[in-house]
Amino acid sequence: MTHGTKYDSSTAVTGTQSLTATSDKFQFIDPAGNVNVDLPDLRNATNTTTSGTGTVGTALYSDQSAGHFTISNTANAGEVITVRGWNGSSTTGTICTPARDETAYLDWTGNVSGWIGVAAADS
Repeated sequence: MTHGTKYDSSTAVTGTQSLTATSDKFQFIDPAGNVNVDLPDLRNATNTTTSGTGTVGTALYSDQSAGHFTISNTANAGEVITVRGWNGSSTTGTICTPARDETAYLDWTGNVSGWIGVAAADS
């Protein structure tokens, strides 16, 4: 991989890709058509990094274990990634939709509001 060339490490995706709490926090995705990326539902996650002292689904768990993803759309055409996850009312609620040459920044805010995110241009 050439240093600084995000396209060398892109993953081609079709359909839906489901991320887990242990998935890579930085995702470089080349969608083959419009695709969905589903974020993990952390509402029932427990904090094992502090011997179980964290509360289920809390910010403490997410801050240390799973609560952030950065997803870059490396498409070579006008393809969109729909990032979905718990948004306070649905586990497949749309969080944001990064288009070609955009990156989504996503954070877990806890059980009530779930995932929040914003997509912004790479340049």
